[in-house]
Amino acid sequence: MASDKEKRVHKRACVRVEVTFKTGKQLLTSYMKNVSRGGIFIKTDKPLPLNTEVELNFRLPNSYRLFKTKGLVVWVSPPGGKKQPGIGVQFREMSEEDAAYLEKVIEKLTEKESE
Repeated sequence: MASDKEKRVHKRACVRVEVTFKTGKQLLTSYMKNVSRGGIFIKTDKPLPLNTEVELNFRLPNSYRLFKTKGLVVWVSPPGGKKQPGIGVQFREMSEEDAAYLEKVIEKLTEKESE
């Protein structure tokens, strides 16, 4: 069986960054635990259901850019389980310019992690 790291397509950086996410009229704030070109993990004790569309706003460490994009909840880790509670959100409507910038920031963050 493949491990989570073997399944990953994009390089992932560990971060603790505030993120706001909106679905319908509900606006929530929490922290993302990691980020990749493909999406983020948001720590939350009140996970949204699978396939929920969300609007995301966040800034990465040492970055001036406010990322505003849409995403889709693609997996859920409920409270009380073995893993940290939260949601995996896949990016859906990120501009090419933001995606390229995101990759550069992730590259810098992962270089610092390996030092």
